[in-house]
Amino acid sequence: MLTGTHIRAGKTMALALWAAAFATLAAAQEPSLPEILARLEDPAQHERESAKADLAAHGGDLSRLLRQAMAGAGDHLKAELLEVAQVRADAALVDSAARLLGHDDGRLAAAARAYLLALDKNSLVLQGEPDESTRRHWADFLDYRRQFFIARELIAAYLLPGKYFGQFDALYRAEAEGLDARLLALVSLEARYGEALTDAVAARLAQGPQTSEYTRNARLRRMSNPAAVKAAYRLASLDRADESVAAAMADLGSSALISSLYFIQDLRVTAVRALAHSAAPDDVADRLAALHAESSRDYRDETLRRSLDQEALREEMEVVLARFGRPDLLEARIDRQRKRYVRDAGAEVSVPSRLSLEVELQVRNDVAYLYLRAGDAAAAEREWTSTAEYASSRLAGSTGRARSSLASSLGAIYYNLACAQSRLCKTSRAIVSLVRSVEFGYADFAWMLEDGDLAELRGTRAFHDWFSRVAPPAVADRLVAGR
Repeated sequence: MLTGTHIRAGKTMALALWAAAFATLAAAQEPSLPEILARLEDPAQHERESAKADLAAHGGDLSRLLRQAMAGAGDHLKAELLEVAQVRADAALVDSAARLLGHDDGRLAAAARAYLLALDKNSLVLQGEPDESTRRHWADFLDYRRQFFIARELIAAYLLPGKYFGQFDALYRAEAEGLDARLLALVSLEARYGEALTDAVAARLAQGPQTSEYTRNARLRRMSNPAAVKAAYRLASLDRADESVAAAMADLGSSALISSLYFIQDLRVTAVRALAHSAAPDDVADRLAALHAESSRDYRDETLRRSLDQEALREEMEVVLARFGRPDLLEARIDRQRKRYVRDAGAEVSVPSRLSLEVELQVRNDVAYLYLRAGDAAAAEREWTSTAEYASSRLAGSTGRARSSLASSLGAIYYNLACAQSRLCKTSRAIVSLVRSVEFGYADFAWMLEDGDLAELRGTRAFHDWFSRVAPPAVADRLVAGR
């Protein structure tokens, strides 16, 4: 009779033998890499897609295999191999892709560019000595890639629910060389920027909506049609509708074109905002001053005159010029804004009192925000403090819808005041203002974790304790997890 130990040992050996046999059988049944590569040329699309999925999921290093396969592949197989390398973020085919950038087959050239565009910048190094044609197409691609990357970063900033200092620091670190000139090219609507911008829009849309952006974010809806963006940019850069623009308008409709024009103008404003980070403020200020003067002219095209908000563009230029030590234009704008609510005691109000108060609070808020954007957080704090006190005094005697409207305005005012105080490192005051903003209905807790103007406040224990108590659990968990 076997002892328990002998029985367990026998069972263990049997299981080991069975597992080894199963692994051998599985290995025999699993298709080899050459077999998978062969399926990439199968006439059936589902077989090709299956093969690409198998290669993309392969756990080993396929760099050598991809290079060998690429060397003897036909044009169709080359496109499939580029897609596999793109999904795997494998830089093995950089030289091959560079040679294909100028290929007569547009699909193959597009596949090469898409693959190279998906790689990290540090991977874009040619190992061999390219011929003259490849060298020219490679230089064109690197120029296009910089424009695409900049457009992508501007779109990401444009889609955020707010603005803050330091928003473009990463962009200037990644693409410092020539960035000022490229941003100014977009502001100036230079035609060469159109392709990269259109492709960046398509790439962002391909990511799909995030947190129901399509329903809550009007900005995203403005850029929802890449073909319309392409036509709108061409119209804006030419200041007239040529045959291609007219055909696009007939195909897409004028509403799609106008929506895309709104987007393009908003992105120009975003590009001006990014220029505030320039390390050459005098040069940029000279260009912006010239563009500011040009922006006062009317467009010849009626659609452009109706759709491009030049006032918003001029305002952003004035803010950046003030940050660069040229405040005259911004100070004149602030003076004009103040005159809208600083009235003589005997002046008559020609609109209903509730509406008049809403407009006045908005103008006061805009003035404070201009100061903050121009870098004068102390002046912004004074303006928002005064506005909050004024609105609170009016709230005491308000009822019904007027009271609800005032409370909503106070929520935004106190939030902005908290931002200014945080930038001034007055974190004790900032947390009080932030608490007040939530008491009056401000509820974008997710943005509180992203807003760069609240960075100083977010680093305090008071903020962590308060946020953990009042924020929705899913958002509060992000703070705890450091996200």
